[in-house]
Amino acid sequence: MKKSKIKILFIIMLILILGMTLNYKTYAVTDFSVNVSEQIELSVSNVSSTDAEWVMEDTSIARVVRSNAAGVSIGSYVNYTYSVTVLGVEKGITTLKLVNATGETLASTTIEVTRNIRNISFDKSSLRLEPGDTYQLTPRYYPINPDNTADIEWVSSDNEVLTVDENGNIEALKEGNATVTATVGEYSATINVKVKTLPEYTPGDVNSDGTINTLDAILVLQSTSNKVELDDAGFFAADVNVDDQINTLDAIMILQYISNKISNF
Repeated sequence: MKKSKIKILFIIMLILILGMTLNYKTYAVTDFSVNVSEQIELSVSNVSSTDAEWVMEDTSIARVVRSNAAGVSIGSYVNYTYSVTVLGVEKGITTLKLVNATGETLASTTIEVTRNIRNISFDKSSLRLEPGDTYQLTPRYYPINPDNTADIEWVSSDNEVLTVDENGNIEALKEGNATVTATVGEYSATINVKVKTLPEYTPGDVNSDGTINTLDAILVLQSTSNKVELDDAGFFAADVNVDDQINTLDAIMILQYISNKISNF
């Protein structure tokens, strides 16, 4: 019986010691950054309060989308962990605080929202030019209007076929195939460029009769099943999405053009 009392007393003393070592305020000293439309998860531990909540100083810059609290509360001993998910809304700097019911700040950190590039792309995967043609490529960025577009690097895979300058201007020099790659940091986009002297043709007018109608879509489908063979002018007219192949998508786009669902190819 005496041993049991000693064991219980030891457990009580251990809890009190833990309370003394863990039951203190924790202040976050690290600043964090998150991109526009992205989320970051943060947490603070060893909090001696069960009624705290996360408060964002400027919700137009960042806002709390989720929060959670979990821990141990035994008598006067409290050891809680508070986690939070923050969404970047607009570029700027704001403060995130963990505040208890009496308004006391238990933890505080600075949140910087940036607009750095997360993706770069082109509006098409391929391009067709003739020798002597020029064309300016305009990359699309996510998020829109990022901060670091000035660092974009342009590269042609074959400078004898075509060149590209620092502004994305292509000059086609001779027949051949090349790629143009735009790179910003770790993100890049590539477009295939075919330089070829082309016959006269009108995109979508596969049979060159001066009109674009259902018959042109049918010829595209027949070509995909090898029922008809198109000459160069017919091929380029049928390849309305300019991907150097004729398939069902080209027929669908021609039908969409005929029904005024799209205004051009």
